[in-house]
Amino acid sequence: MRYPEDHKEKTHQCIIEEAARRFRQDGVGATGGQPLMKSLGLTRGGFYAHFKSKDALVEAALKQASEEANANAAAAFANDDALRAFISTCLSSVHREKPEVGCPLPTMAAELGQKGKPSTTTDALVESRLDEIAKPLPDENADEQAVLLFSALVGALTPSRGVSDAALSDRVLGRPVDSRWSVTCLLLNRRHCARYSALRNQTSTRPLRLAPSDPPLPPTGT
Repeated sequence: MRYPEDHKEKTHQCIIEEAARRFRQDGVGATGGQPLMKSLGLTRGGFYAHFKSKDALVEAALKQASEEANANAAAAFANDDALRAFISTCLSSVHREKPEVGCPLPTMAAELGQKGKPSTTTDALVESRLDEIAKPLPDENADEQAVLLFSALVGALTPSRGVSDAALSDRVLGRPVDSRWSVTCLLLNRRHCARYSALRNQTSTRPLRLAPSDPPLPPTGT
């Protein structure tokens, strides 16, 4: 049987995409080459026609997952309220429940780091995301605040996926109301945090704007 000229290229990409899904869902170490190739109707021996080693596939899959994450982030940051849209995407139930299509940082990248195999692909992903988060922040300490926020968002996913109690999982993600308080507090100077925390018991539903045009915060206790 004669295949089209682009058959090998398409097969190569299919292997990468399937690996990116499985590595994020099941783990890099738990995903074998044989079941991966079998799921695509391919033989294990055919693997080496595309990749020199599993490590080569892992790196290609990490790049694929990072590209998907970048596309999702770009869609969020294209909104008028860019930062809020990005936060909502990160803390969504879909992101929690579908790690196979989510950010690779709490899955693939974390596993590779634990095994002493960090990747420059992860470096690029983190640096890009920090820059995007910092842009809409008005404070002079935007870079530091971006690190705090991004770390909180990525860090929330692991326990939210790991607990058996659905209510606790939602609580970890800060959904649906508390996220505007817990996340926003990280974006503020330390001197503002106590005053914002005091507002949590109030019933106002005014959307929280992260912009210089926000009115002054009321004194604690008002």
